[in-house]
Amino acid sequence: TTSSLQIQQVDARTGKRAAAIEIAPQYELADVSPDGQFPLLRLTDGPNRHERLDLIGINPKKHVAGWRAYASEDSTDAARRQGKPKNIHWAGLVDAEHALSLSEAGRLVLWKLPECRAVWQLTGVPIHDGITFSPGRRFISLRLGSRMLLLESLTGKIMAHPELPQGAHIGRIAFRPDGRECFVTYM
Repeated sequence: TTSSLQIQQVDARTGKRAAAIEIAPQYELADVSPDGQFPLLRLTDGPNRHERLDLIGINPKKHVAGWRAYASEDSTDAARRQGKPKNIHWAGLVDAEHALSLSEAGRLVLWKLPECRAVWQLTGVPIHDGITFSPGRRFISLRLGSRMLLLESLTGKIMAHPELPQGAHIGRIAFRPDGRECFVTYM
């Protein structure tokens, strides 16, 4: 018998449970919108595993959007040797109407929801490096080649590309709790 997966909303201050929804066990929780009302799910089993994202409303439970983010990517043998271009490596929600996804081939896309329409994209993003949201999710930081970039989440506009020493190997990136500064480690 197949059991369902439960997503339980819990008050972090009191530990009290709030809304809960059941979802198919083929999904995993990728992120939750900043308002806590919309879980973003990634399909992990079946013929399209790791290729599909779904946005679900938690209270009331409703399916808001579902899409195969990289369905049009090249899936030839040559492309597969460079990674699985249709697979979603990472996904996160900027807000309840915008999702970011990163393919295993290194394509970062901002999606407008529920239309599932690509707003902007950036290629060549290393998948082994993390993408970090600022508090409030206004900005994201990532490494692109030997450069660190700070992008405005909704526009993809490069807000800063801090000058680091030539040949620096960037490590972790973190934001101050108020989001006004970020910190980067490098060697």
